[in-house]
Amino acid sequence: MDQVTAIRDRAASGQGRGGANHPRGDAHRQAMADAASAARSAIHAFDDVTTVLGVPDGSVPPPVQARINALMEEVERLRAELAQARRHEDMLRDLADHHPSLPIQHRRAFVRELTRLIAQAERSELPGVLVYLHVGGIESLREAQGSEAAEAALARAIEVLRLETQPADAVGYLEGGDFAVALAVIGQAEGQARAQRLAERLAKMGFLWNGVRPEFVVNWICVPFGLGNQEADSLLRAAEAGRRTQPTTGR
Repeated sequence: MDQVTAIRDRAASGQGRGGANHPRGDAHRQAMADAASAARSAIHAFDDVTTVLGVPDGSVPPPVQARINALMEEVERLRAELAQARRHEDMLRDLADHHPSLPIQHRRAFVRELTRLIAQAERSELPGVLVYLHVGGIESLREAQGSEAAEAALARAIEVLRLETQPADAVGYLEGGDFAVALAVIGQAEGQARAQRLAERLAKMGFLWNGVRPEFVVNWICVPFGLGNQEADSLLRAAEAGRRTQPTTGR
């Protein structure tokens, strides 16, 4: 309030001496700048400039008030442009993190999420597991029925994985029918059971295309993370190489 009081006093003093054309016009210009700063900081709470300044209507010289009003309008315009730019930035970030045609993170975004979960597990000493799954049959479906059928099957697989995971988990699509799921705060034994369940749900996901129900076979591997000195990309590559020798789940 001291700043507003000073603004009011300077403005009132200047008004009695001829306003902006008086030799003390510098005081008016300073009052204008100070008032604009006060208006910007209070713009969310107040609409009327005289309310912002805390003085009665007519106490601020008209040239000063007009300039303050113009500054407030400019602040509002810049605020709107900034909000629009942030929304656009969020949209671009979301597009960059997700598969171009599927509602799921791609490999790079999943590696970033896995890195975060590994660090979180190491700090809390509560490990998690990485489940790597390959859904066999999608590429055969693509060859037999076309890309639209394969994309629909992948979308169904994503839906199944979403239903079987928690918000704290991470799910990614790695191309070629390969999916990765990072399950947070779970031990190896329970992780194996969850991985088996995921594989079973994917193998029997109830997908129907042109009256035909394709068959899917799922290879999977479950590896722990958060045990120290692990890098997400290396862990993912090791799981990718190892899942070919791991259990297979089919109809």
